[in-house]
Amino acid sequence: MQVYDKAINQYQAALSMRNSSSLRSNLGLCYQRAGNFEEAEHCYEQAMQLDPKNAYAINNLSALYFRLGNYDEALDIAVEAIEVNPKMRQALTTAAICCGILGYDEEYQQYYRQAVANGADGKQIKEIIKNEMLEIKNKFGDERRTAIEEAEKGKTIEETAEFVEKLKGKICHHFTVDNLYHLKRGGRISTATAI
Repeated sequence: MQVYDKAINQYQAALSMRNSSSLRSNLGLCYQRAGNFEEAEHCYEQAMQLDPKNAYAINNLSALYFRLGNYDEALDIAVEAIEVNPKMRQALTTAAICCGILGYDEEYQQYYRQAVANGADGKQIKEIIKNEMLEIKNKFGDERRTAIEEAEKGKTIEETAEFVEKLKGKICHHFTVDNLYHLKRGGRISTATAI
């Protein structure tokens, strides 16, 4: 922890002399590794405001959301990083993993192939998905199985649809936001609403 505290102090000193997107993003990484996720998110957002084409800052925010288990948001932000840098292995890997977890098969295949073509380890991607799915299953129990698991068990499309229909009433998503920046950026709300 002290290593990160020292790095945080050094980045803050550097930022007092020169405000840069890269420095802000690196400061965010230090906060993230120190476990201060809120401050990390704030740094990444500031880095992206300073340079909207900083694919590393965008990817770092995506990785933070992934670490927090917010796979939908991690995927959205990873796609933004890919739009800036279509060969960014880290963003392609995050997108592949999120799609695998969320059950977006076609998108998973697309991002998986691109990630591997750009140097990602395909076995590692599959292992991360497997581990995340196991963690989700352990956290939420067997009744939260995915439609993909049902299909893999040999269920027909009708049986899988019936399973999903029964399951949808048991799932509830809650979230809060500190600001409306990413909701606006992701197209979920209009600029007028965000102001």
